[in-house]
Amino acid sequence: MDTSLISMLILVVGLLLLYSAVRAFMRASIVLGIIWLLLGLWVLSLVVR
Repeated sequence: MDTSLISMLILVVGLLLLYSAVRAFMRASIVLGIIWLLLGLWVLSLVVR
């Protein structure tokens, strides 16, 4: 598998996790929003490396 394809998949997963975090914050679920936010940022940090 090509590394650029893997990077794109990781990027999409990270953005979906950040989107889930925003939706959780909109529903006033602070704890779940923080969890989704941290997971999303962690996954996106894998792309930067």
